[in-house]
Amino acid sequence: MTRKSGLPLLLSLLFLSACGPSVQGGACSGEQQPTTAAEVLAAYDDACEAYDWFNLATLPCTGDAVAEAGREYRMVDQPGFSTLNDLSSHLKLLFSDDLTEQLLSEGTYREIDGKLYCAEGGRGANLYLLDKRAEAAHMEDGTWNVTVTFYAWDDFNPPQLTAGLSQRVLTYGYEDGRWCFLDFCPSDDLDLEADTVFTFSYDTETFHSTEFADYTNLQLCCYLLKADGAYSEEPGDLLFQRFLDAPEEMMATLAQLCSAWQTRVAPIIGYNGVYRLTPSEQISFEELMDSYSPKTEEEQAVLGLISAAYDQAAIASAASNAA
Repeated sequence: MTRKSGLPLLLSLLFLSACGPSVQGGACSGEQQPTTAAEVLAAYDDACEAYDWFNLATLPCTGDAVAEAGREYRMVDQPGFSTLNDLSSHLKLLFSDDLTEQLLSEGTYREIDGKLYCAEGGRGANLYLLDKRAEAAHMEDGTWNVTVTFYAWDDFNPPQLTAGLSQRVLTYGYEDGRWCFLDFCPSDDLDLEADTVFTFSYDTETFHSTEFADYTNLQLCCYLLKADGAYSEEPGDLLFQRFLDAPEEMMATLAQLCSAWQTRVAPIIGYNGVYRLTPSEQISFEELMDSYSPKTEEEQAVLGLISAAYDQAAIASAASNAA
């Protein structure tokens, strides 16, 4: 089945794990210097690394421990960071003065005998963070919003699964002659208590007592990530029907998912387009697919997954009928 490419897509730049070039600061006060979404996301990468030095994993150290202010410190062993001023100057390339002061006031780093020392530590990575995505949007007031989506995954206690997402919106603004983050969060700042993170149990008793019609679109998608066999039939049919009833709403939800989850859930719609519809209804379904105009690159990817699944199922169905 041939698909139209749709209207031109809105620009949606995703977070990349590799660090890009840093945002360059402009002249002092007055007019803001130009910047781009790609530069903002590159600055986010750099800021994540630096912010995590204060909570996730401190800078590498060497030498003997020195007791100071009730804590033990060791000399920082990182090129370019010999003094507290070196660290402060680097942070101010990324964060506002207030945020820089807040980080340094925690006492993780201090200068001892003219050298930068660190109270080593760190909580380690968030085991429940599966993936994340960042998007930059230019606001009317001239600032940038960086929306970071964190994806939760916990299947350590079968038959239970915890899956979902939480988001943080960070502000990147022009302050004191430079672009910098006015607020920030750890690189793995997943909120397991968010109302968009769900826990399911894939057992017979729970399945028969669950009202899937009460699930939100996101909740339904997350449930289907682990469901199979009889546990997937009813919620899969509901997902398909919701797509037919309100395709824009369901596409927007599917676009929120990370790519691995899209690959698992979106094809259900394409398969059902073949196996749940009559030939005349399939024509209407194909017209819907051909006429849908994706609003983002994520929606375009989802549409491609649905189309590919539909084509695959149609070939399999035709072969079965001919046998």
